[in-house]
Amino acid sequence: MKPTLALVTLALAAGLVGCSSDSPEPSKGTQAAATTPAAEASTPAGEEPTDDSAEALEVYVGKVQPLVESMLDGSDTYSDLEVRAVPPSTMEYVYTFAEEADVKAAAKGLEEYVPTLQETADAQIFPEMEREGIASPRVAYTYLNPDGSEIWTVTLDPS
Repeated sequence: MKPTLALVTLALAAGLVGCSSDSPEPSKGTQAAATTPAAEASTPAGEEPTDDSAEALEVYVGKVQPLVESMLDGSDTYSDLEVRAVPPSTMEYVYTFAEEADVKAAAKGLEEYVPTLQETADAQIFPEMEREGIASPRVAYTYLNPDGSEIWTVTLDPS
């Protein structure tokens, strides 16, 4: 099954939130990460992921990555957007900003976007991952500054 355009569009649009600020930039090496409780939870109740699920995740991410790469073309906001398979059942979008972002401002803006990310994941991403054979799907969003320092991350489980 081909990944939906909505999934890919959400992944790219999510990255546009909170990327500018009038606040001073943090010094190199400064890190701030925000996570929801879901990011720290173990595998959700229900079906446990299997080796088959991890294999299905790898295949699915292989389908999504080229779509995401093509949408990144011409973006001034990001220098890189990678989709990673995090076994056994998490798909992670890793955004790297083209220019240093204010950590506090970006994290605050991204945190405010979590309800939208959750709603879209519940309605589209998780069902699609399950159809692809991924048990107990999860999706993570990670944002990095150009130096690789983490600005913000969240991992979502189905509601």
